[in-house]
Amino acid sequence: MNHSPNRPLRLVLDVDRHIDAAFEELIHAPWGCEVAGSIWQPAIDIYELNDAYVVEADLPGVLPERVEIAAVGRRLTLSGTRDTVTTGLSRTGRSLLLERRQGHFRRTIEFEQEVDSQHIEMQFDQGTLRIRVLKRNGQQT
Repeated sequence: MNHSPNRPLRLVLDVDRHIDAAFEELIHAPWGCEVAGSIWQPAIDIYELNDAYVVEADLPGVLPERVEIAAVGRRLTLSGTRDTVTTGLSRTGRSLLLERRQGHFRRTIEFEQEVDSQHIEMQFDQGTLRIRVLKRNGQQT
C-alpha cells in the first residue's frame, strides 16, 4: 500500500473545506452565530490498493442504518445523519458548550479511476466506518 498522499485528490478535499470555512466565516460569524444543525464533514483517510480504494471515516455516534454510500463513475459519496443525543442533563440543565456536530453530513470523493458501484463493502468498528470499493476491471495501478 502506498502511504504517500495523492496530491490532486487532497487538493479537491482541501478546497471543499476552505469553501465551507469561508462561507461560515462570511455569512454566520459577523452575526455572532452558527446555524443550528449546519452541515458537518467527518474526517476521512483515503488509501489506494491495486484493485480498490479504501476510505475510513470518523463517525462516532452515527448508526450504520443512517449512512448511505453511492458510487458513480469516479465519485464516491458518503452521506448520512448523526442524530441529537439527549441526556438527562440536557433536559434539566443549561448547555454551556456544544462542540459535537450533529445533523446531516455529505462527503464526495473523486478518485483517479472509475469504481465499481456493485462491489462496495462497508464495516463499522468503534465509531470508524471503513469503505472498500473495487476499481472497474482493467484499471489497476
